[in-house]
Amino acid sequence: MPAAAIALASASVATFQGAANSLKAAGDIVRTLINMKVTADVQAKVIELQGIIMSAQTDAMSAQASQMDLLNRVRELESELSRSERWAAEQQRYELTRVMASTVYVVKQSAMQPGEPLHAICPECYEKERKSILQATPRSEGAAHGCPACKAKYQFWKLEREST
Repeated sequence: MPAAAIALASASVATFQGAANSLKAAGDIVRTLINMKVTADVQAKVIELQGIIMSAQTDAMSAQASQMDLLNRVRELESELSRSERWAAEQQRYELTRVMASTVYVVKQSAMQPGEPLHAICPECYEKERKSILQATPRSEGAAHGCPACKAKYQFWKLEREST
């Protein structure tokens, strides 16, 4: 093969290799661009997913706060129910009784506890679901008994139970 042909063939091979290298480089660039496109899409989805997760966490915390509010309300209602039940039981121990010029709630003898003295409670406080035992007052104040809670006065000097 003549030298010119060899040179031409070498130049063609070099050109071909240059073209192949250029195509390889172009292919690498295209793959990089595709990867960049994939990476950008993945990053966009990751950002979207993070937003969804944050929203779900916010909703979960809100639901937890609502659950705590409901639990607190249940405790309040249970406490109120228990208080009402205790008051209903306490009410059963008393009967409305006329004593001299006043009407008061007097403890029932059958409901008295051992060692518990005969006593009366204020009807005004009774209606407000409070038990306030009437206390004797000095005769100079004009009323025989007074309520320490609401300061109501009642006209009777001595609390006695009729014998049966």
